[in-house]
Amino acid sequence: MAVPIAFTDAAISEFCRVTHDDNYIHDGAIMRERYGKLAIVPGMLTFSYAASAAGRLLAYSNRADIYFRALHSGELIVPGFSLPRGDTLESRVSAFRKGEDVLQLDEQRYTRLYTDNGYRAPCFDGVRRCFALEPDELEAFAGIMDREGNDITGFLFSFAQSSSALLSSLSSPESPQEEELHYAVKEAGPGFPVYLSLQLHIPGPIRGAEAHQPIEFVTLGETAGKRDVSFRVRCEQNGAVLYTSSALLRIVPERVIIERVARDIPNSKKK
Repeated sequence: MAVPIAFTDAAISEFCRVTHDDNYIHDGAIMRERYGKLAIVPGMLTFSYAASAAGRLLAYSNRADIYFRALHSGELIVPGFSLPRGDTLESRVSAFRKGEDVLQLDEQRYTRLYTDNGYRAPCFDGVRRCFALEPDELEAFAGIMDREGNDITGFLFSFAQSSSALLSSLSSPESPQEEELHYAVKEAGPGFPVYLSLQLHIPGPIRGAEAHQPIEFVTLGETAGKRDVSFRVRCEQNGAVLYTSSALLRIVPERVIIERVARDIPNSKKK
């Protein structure tokens, strides 16, 4: 069932805790006290909540295209999904805020789950990082989703963790290629990596991450423009591939995020 929700600062903070995201634009206290702004909801939180509402449709798909628009703390969204029609086997996943789908950029770029039997995920080598999962993290994630722990919830939890692997690649390089990315991002000036697009491939029956086992990410990144970085990510646990994904990120200047993307708190005084 698709239940409307407005993510509170506390829910955003808890999501960032379990996904290891320390980006301060998601911190309600910092945004309020420094700028008189609302916290920005992580795109992965918006998608995870909407996709969990779609339930088994995710398990019946092997690919997803995902897009984000900025959502802010306290803004009500109504998640929804469409059932597959005809031969396309495509389901649209949405999250409407006052009639605007925040999981859609335009008519051609909207979040969808679908089946593509001819697709094969690319093989690649990269930097392998291992993340230990705390026992309570998966349970806390399921609580934010307002779902019981199951394979779909566990899968979405592992997918949300991929952002921390990408941030680690940019902030703590472990290969010459990552060093190059690190300095390219540094030269772009103070800013935040923002998803422009995200594609997901599920190689077989959906598997949820097990909370008591470490999870591993193999990342391969390259510059795709002055402020753009592309990444391939493979997520593994216990030797099994949970998913592969491709992401295009843009380093958006800090000033632009604060002045143009973040929204003022009603009746607040900017500092």
